[in-house]
Formats: sequence, structure tokens, C-alpha cells
Amino acid sequence: MQGAAAWQPWPRFACGLLAATVQQRVCSPHQLEAALAEAGRVRHKAHMQLALKDIAGGAESLGELDVADLCRRYRLAQPTRQRRRRDASGRWRYLDCEWESPDGTVVILEIDGSHHLSVEHWEADMKRERGVVISGQRVLRATVGEVRLETAAVVADLVAVGVPVLP
Repeated sequence: MQGAAAWQPWPRFACGLLAATVQQRVCSPHQLEAALAEAGRVRHKAHMQLALKDIAGGAESLGELDVADLCRRYRLAQPTRQRRRRDASGRWRYLDCEWESPDGTVVILEIDGSHHLSVEHWEADMKRERGVVISGQRVLRATVGEVRLETAAVVADLVAVGVPVLP
């Protein structure tokens, strides 16, 4: 998959392929890093190396890679990614991004791609969100487009609910 990523005309697509490869458990970020190191000259190599660091930290989608970039640019603490939790029915669920604020409050950001717009996903998302909110945590939702194109507004919301800003 790293070879396919290297042939992409845009770095965003290359990084998306890497994230999808790891998300689908085809291989690990460390295997991709090793292959990239051995590959010599590769188009978008610097972008791919940075993405692989974020993927190794738990980012599994382009939206989550965008959050990692957003945090670096706006000096927000990096979130814990793909936090594993049991829902009310006992199933394991994963939350996209989670921060603990200085006062101990947990802030969660769920990043919604287009598949979240289908009725069955939307309804399931609402049910899971209620369970998280009932547990006392703050949940914000943003679309992939907002995270990528309306970054300052998303950052302002995250800071307003307590996401730590680095010195």
C-alpha cells in the first residue's frame, strides 16, 4: 500500500491510503515506516512520514490526521485517539479524539465523515453520544470538512470546552 501511496498525485491522498491501510489492519504503522525508509526517493515522503507518526499515535482517518495537524498549528495538546470504551449494550466502541482538561473534565471530539449522514449511522451515533454525555464527558461533533476548512472555528470550540493549549 505504501507503493500505491507514493504514486498519488496529492499528499493528502497518499496519507489517506496509509491511514486506511492501518485502519483495515493490513499492516502496522511501523511496517509502513520501515518500507518508506528503505524505499529511497518517494513522492510526498515528508508528508507520509509525518502522517505515519500520527497514525502510530492512533489516527485512523484523514479527519483524524487533520486534527493532529490542527493541534500542531494551534498549539493544542494532542488528543488520545481511538479510546476504547464499552457502550451501554456492552459492545466495544472507539472515540476519535479525547482530551483531559486541566480541571479533569474529559472532552471528546467525534469527526463525522459522509457515512455518518445515513440514517442508521446517524441514529447509532446519537445513542452512543448520549451514553458518553450521561457519563459526564463533553462531546463535540465536527464534520471532516469543518476540521479541514473551518479550522479556527473548531479550535475556538475545543478551547472553549477546555482542551488544553500548550505554552
